[in-house]
Amino acid sequence: MLQQVMMEMPFAADVDRSVSVNGHVRPVDVVVIREVREIVAEALFNAARHARAQTVTVELTFGRRALEVVVADNGSGFESRGDSGSGFGLLGMQKRAESIGARLTVESRPGAGTSIWMRVPERKAYAVRVGFPTWLASRFTGRSDRQHASP
Repeated sequence: MLQQVMMEMPFAADVDRSVSVNGHVRPVDVVVIREVREIVAEALFNAARHARAQTVTVELTFGRRALEVVVADNGSGFESRGDSGSGFGLLGMQKRAESIGARLTVESRPGAGTSIWMRVPERKAYAVRVGFPTWLASRFTGRSDRQHASP
């Protein structure tokens, strides 16, 4: 799913784009999937439209204590206060993160690119429902569990 989001963004053809998945894939709560997808889409859209980046990466880590997502680019960057209140898109990302109990941090400097880091605590991120469809976890990452590295 995140690779699909990356491909939907209006990046120039010469922009190097990558999505990586780390850890043991676990089923993720459907609401968390939706919000993470939207946050990543907004971050990628900002990188495509504003940053003039040559490299954009998305890293998804299935940790024991949290699901972590990092979107980073080497673009133009901007003045950042260390939080996510610098613009309407960033404010929307913060609201979405809060709605799923996540912490969102934006780091950026003019000329040095931007990194958006989100951490969703285990108790919110991972589905604990009996019978949760495991295929949904692979749809989230775009890969099956057998293709992922061990923790």
